[in-house]
Amino acid sequence: MWGLLVITTIYSTSKCFLHKVGHGVSNSYSNAELFRVTVGDCLNYCILNAAKTGDGCASVVYHTLHSTCQLYGHNGHFNVVPAIGHDFYERTSWVGVCQDKVGRLIRKLDYLISECQRDETVSYFVFFGYRLTSTKVAARLKGVDQSSCIMYCSQNIDASGVAVPCYAANYEPADEECYLYGIRPRLDRNTAQLDVNAKFIFADKFCVQTKKDCSAETPYIVYPTKQMHKKIIMSYPGMNSVVACIAACIDNRKCKAATYKVGLCILHAASPASDSSLLVDGHDQTMVIENGCQLTTELVPSLLSNNLGQYGAVRCPPIQLSDAQ
Repeated sequence: MWGLLVITTIYSTSKCFLHKVGHGVSNSYSNAELFRVTVGDCLNYCILNAAKTGDGCASVVYHTLHSTCQLYGHNGHFNVVPAIGHDFYERTSWVGVCQDKVGRLIRKLDYLISECQRDETVSYFVFFGYRLTSTKVAARLKGVDQSSCIMYCSQNIDASGVAVPCYAANYEPADEECYLYGIRPRLDRNTAQLDVNAKFIFADKFCVQTKKDCSAETPYIVYPTKQMHKKIIMSYPGMNSVVACIAACIDNRKCKAATYKVGLCILHAASPASDSSLLVDGHDQTMVIENGCQLTTELVPSLLSNNLGQYGAVRCPPIQLSDAQ
């Protein structure tokens, strides 16, 4: 019933939008972000979820090269700019088939997003010395190591094998405690409140499709509020997806790290894992991400030790995360 309803609604919802080819939205946060989806999926999701998200969904930007889309609570206004590989859809109707939908189907779609498609690899943005501040704990596991914690999240199960959708995890190495999170405080996954806490590791789950093969559960280490200015290979102005940014890095054989902020992705031929002096201060919307596909097994443990030792327990500004689930 679910699949049939999606198929029949995808085509009818297109009449709810005004299509503008080669345009995107600049300098604006999205309410939600979807990955490896068709245009129809994005438009359908906009209609289904508008009533569930604060400002609702008034426009959609679809990234044709990476099959991702961003949903916005406004119609773009003056932020709509030319952007190669992007299509802008302004919602023009809220009646009939375009009317906001609520109910069981939305909850079902939320659950499905915790699963990756066959052509995608489940991966994790890893924040050493941070923890997600949320009471929406789906499962708490004791006496497990870090890799087991991630595996439970990847398989969407708890220690008893009970199904629990998992979008992110907090791990406390000292006590070997794993916290799986199945619901974000809001549908917008672009930002979440993280505490800086030396005792924790935060792992944000995402799905990525690349030409280069990467192992499942590959960690992509994140340095929040940092940026890099050296060893630039190329840049992607107008890229509003951190997953698309790291995917571009993975598929570039010279890329070892990426600097990302909303609307800009920069690829670098050097890695902070090898030279920490490459990192410079940015702001709360910038981050540097290691290319996990190129990190050696020797570097990861040292990174864990170095990063966990430098933080206290303080509150940091909301950090932009991977996608909208």
